[in-house]
Amino acid sequence: MTAAEMMPLLKVWAERHAALSNQMDALSNIFGGTFDGPLFDAVWLTWDAYTDQLAHRIGDDADWLQWYCGDNDMGAKGLEVSSYSRTIKVRTLRQLATVIVGSRAS
Repeated sequence: MTAAEMMPLLKVWAERHAALSNQMDALSNIFGGTFDGPLFDAVWLTWDAYTDQLAHRIGDDADWLQWYCGDNDMGAKGLEVSSYSRTIKVRTLRQLATVIVGSRAS
């Protein structure tokens, strides 16, 4: 799958993450702050399974989606990726798609 072909799927994925995060934050506020337990574990494990399935569908064999979501906070941290003596900060879904496609060749 090309970067352009995966963009609609990545946009839905990011929208779902934002909606899920907002609802989980609201639920945490109801319980008075950070809430951890079986419900939150089940929700986030389901998110991880969705992410893994999407990664498989788009050909992300290097776990870039998990990295972008977790380590890079959906691009908010702007972490850098180096490949072939080129370094880019990955802040957008388009940059993420480029990294995914580029990682297939290496």
